[in-house]
Amino acid sequence: RLVDIKSIHEDYRGRAGGGATSPLTAYETWRTATNVFEAMSAATAAQPVWTGPQGAERVNAWGVTANFFPLLGGQPVLGRGFLPEEDRPGSAPVAVMSHGFWQSRFGGDREVIGRTLTLDTVSYTIVGVMAPGFRTPLGFRHPDDAQVWYALGSFLGSPAGARLARYNAFWAIGRLRSGVTSAGA
Repeated sequence: RLVDIKSIHEDYRGRAGGGATSPLTAYETWRTATNVFEAMSAATAAQPVWTGPQGAERVNAWGVTANFFPLLGGQPVLGRGFLPEEDRPGSAPVAVMSHGFWQSRFGGDREVIGRTLTLDTVSYTIVGVMAPGFRTPLGFRHPDDAQVWYALGSFLGSPAGARLARYNAFWAIGRLRSGVTSAGA
């Protein structure tokens, strides 16, 4: 019942690497103007530089709306997911780590909640660690490549995020209501 929803602009046909083809305004319209979805979420992929004790490295990250984890059935094993107020532009930067990232980079330290994680010079407060089996069904080579998710609100409050929101840089994911087909949607 999960669907990937896209609007493809004529200028983008034939370009390599497409897929994130919806501006954030399209997601907002679909989310509020249709009654075919139980829930919808938006996400954008990034590969920021994580700066940690061992140095700097690129990580696979997702900027997501607050309902992303519940939509996909994800439950943190430590801490929490994102709150609705963290969708608002300018909200405090918060992040959730994958279980593998938490194990390999933080040694599975259960005291990690409340610490900071620096991505491209922005310090995110760690609010959760996802269960080991959680997968992001979009982007990158493998669905389990996601290492960090950050709430979109703080990102959208930045100049880069505001620019990105105007262009086709978001995946929209919807869960169909019972009885609705993807063709009907």
